Amino acid sequence: MLKVVIAASDGFGDYYLLERSLDKILQNYTDIELVSLHSKSLNRIIDLYARKREILTRRFVPNLLNHGENAKNIVIEEVIEYASHAILFVDENEELDTVLAKIRDSGLHWRAIKYKDVLADKLYNQKA
Repeated sequence: MLKVVIAASDGFGDYYLLERSLDKILQNYTDIELVSLHSKSLNRIIDLYARKREILTRRFVPNLLNHGENAKNIVIEEVIEYASHAILFVDENEELDTVLAKIRDSGLHWRAIKYKDVLADKLYNQKA
C-alpha cells in the first residue's frame, strides 16, 4: 500500500489544485492511503478527495495530554515513520514551516507543489 502524507503551508485550502495534483501524481497507483496531520481546513479537502475516489485516509492527531508542548514533534515523527511518500503544498511566498521541512528532510519520497496565495496577495496589495 502506498501511504502518502499530504501536508501544506498554513491556510492552504485549494481543493482543485489538490485534486489535479493528486490525480496526476497518483494515477498509476490503486492501493492508496492518504495520511494527514491534524489540520481542519486541509483535512476537509483531503476527505472530500478521498471520498470521491474511495481512498482510505488516516489522520494523526497530537496527544497534548500525554506529551504536552512536544506533542506536535512526536506526531510528526509518527507520521514520517508510518508513511512511504509525501506530497507537500508549499506557498511560494513563505518559508517552509517546521512540519514541511521535517517531512522533506526525513528520507521519505516527496514531491512539492508550489502555489501562490492569490487572495492574500490581493488583500496585501489593497492595503499598500
